[in-house]
Amino acid sequence: MKINKYENFLLESVINELILEANVTLNRDFIEVLGDMETGFNDPVNKICEILLKIVKSGRDLDINQNNIGLSNEVDKVTFIPEDKLENATIKLLPGTVVNGSGGELHPIQKEAKLPLEGMVFTQPENFLQNDIMNNWKLVKTINMAIVPDSNYNYYILYYLQNTDDPTKFVTTYSHRDDVTKPFEYVLPENKIGKIK
Repeated sequence: MKINKYENFLLESVINELILEANVTLNRDFIEVLGDMETGFNDPVNKICEILLKIVKSGRDLDINQNNIGLSNEVDKVTFIPEDKLENATIKLLPGTVVNGSGGELHPIQKEAKLPLEGMVFTQPENFLQNDIMNNWKLVKTINMAIVPDSNYNYYILYYLQNTDDPTKFVTTYSHRDDVTKPFEYVLPENKIGKIK
């Protein structure tokens, strides 16, 4: 039994060492695959899935360059975006994550975050999420509502985005503070980091 514990220790150490070089994010597709791969048994595949999901769910800041890990178009590869490239990356919103006011008024969470009304897109999200021209965004500001005084939405993180094709247009998206994924995906040429075995 001691050998199994030592092997688990070594496996966790190797994975942590590979990842220990920023704030790790995994795309939703990659998290779904990890969940599907979990066997529930004490085997290496299950252990790797558990460790990766545990690292992301912990919210720990890890000093890594490879981030935003997701699935490649190639079946046996994963992708990443270097941390230093995220600032210039284009963002594509995911369905069901847009904060939308009505009648030309900001949503209460947008008001609490003191976001400007000017340029805010009030179109129903379905009308622009499927349109690639309207679905190219750049992250302008991240707002943790937990630090906004007297907020009624302290379990949320807001992302204020500017359209890259029309810089006069803005949209707000959000995630729950405990979510392991962001409500958007970065769009950059893929960088292969290895095969999934």
